[in-house]
Amino acid sequence: MVRETRYRSNPDTIDMIGIGMVLLTLALWLSFIFI
Repeated sequence: MVRETRYRSNPDTIDMIGIGMVLLTLALWLSFIFI
């Protein structure tokens, strides 16, 4: 059970970082378009 929770927690953190990077890139693109 402990191993499963560890393997499940790792992808979640990676997904959060990936989503954060996508949001940052979208924000930069929007700022460039509006400027």
